[in-house]
Amino acid sequence: MKRMSVISVSELMVMLLLSTAMVLGGCGGGGDNGGQSNLNSLFSGDYQVHGMEYEWGELRAFSWDVTAYGNGTANVPSFGDITYTVALDRSITIDSGAGYEPGYGIISGDGALAAFSDTVYDIPSSTDKDVILHIVVKKSTGKDDGDLIGDYILSLVGVKDDGFGNYTSQGFYTARLLITAQGDGTGTWEILSHSVAGNVGMTGPFTYTVSPDGTFTINNGVADDFGIISPDGSMFALKDGDITDGDGETILAVGVKKSTGTIAPDMSGEMLMNQIALWDPLNMPAVYTSRVGLTFGIDTFSYEVLEHSLGYTGSGADIPYTVASDGTVSFPGGGSVEGIVSSDGNLFVGVDTDPTTENEIVLAVGIKR
Repeated sequence: MKRMSVISVSELMVMLLLSTAMVLGGCGGGGDNGGQSNLNSLFSGDYQVHGMEYEWGELRAFSWDVTAYGNGTANVPSFGDITYTVALDRSITIDSGAGYEPGYGIISGDGALAAFSDTVYDIPSSTDKDVILHIVVKKSTGKDDGDLIGDYILSLVGVKDDGFGNYTSQGFYTARLLITAQGDGTGTWEILSHSVAGNVGMTGPFTYTVSPDGTFTINNGVADDFGIISPDGSMFALKDGDITDGDGETILAVGVKKSTGTIAPDMSGEMLMNQIALWDPLNMPAVYTSRVGLTFGIDTFSYEVLEHSLGYTGSGADIPYTVASDGTVSFPGGGSVEGIVSSDGNLFVGVDTDPTTENEIVLAVGIKR
């Protein structure tokens, strides 16, 4: 199943942090373990995985289905059987077998969302020379177009074709959009920030169709993209992995619904962040993935880089952040990360679209422990 995925939001935070310096709505925390040695039963049911991988110098978005049996085993129809372990803190390890390095991440308290990454590009026994970021969303029942409704902040990483059919780090970009879905199969998009100059402010319409299991097709007038909405409709993941559809790009994106209350969501607590990024300090771009531990207090947070595919290590503390009532997150202490947190405070998605501030651009997904 090896399709999981050099600093990102964490790094981006790290960098942004340094410069100054899955979980889905409704996910709960830990709770009483009742003497259990693991929480494998939390990962159970039918899921769809969306990811972006960097392999042999090229990037490509992908998706596949997986059925988890709640007992430490799962099946990916396009790959075969895999095993997994969910620890008591909900950290998850995915093992695809010999020749594939494991993926590590975290699953939400209700088992509806997970994010994990592969941060090892090459090991002697490996047959998959890649690093990957994965977003995993549980399938639903009884969904339709009305379940995708409201304003979402969409954070994405994309790669443009170089004109010769190659999707290399030279075409790597990040963007942040406002997506407004009307609940009737129509909607509009607006680019709020973009790592490539000249794109901010662009707008347009789109159409979409949601299937009963929560998967959906969306079209912006150029090509179809494919995604899945969470069971409660508070987030979605989508990808464009078809390099033959005429738009000349491949994309991984995560949308989080804006909050509508008057009180800002509470981010306090620990999160595990998985991210993918492009680091380019000397005009020699390098793609990396990383996992970062974050601890949010009332108005400051700390971080520690746990794994990094380029070998980076680091930590920081007392970094200020603010959360608006609509769930948008900013970091006034410096850096260029922009974020959105779910209304329950359990999912955070951040994106850095400024390649000049820390010489990197990043997409990061954090799930509360």
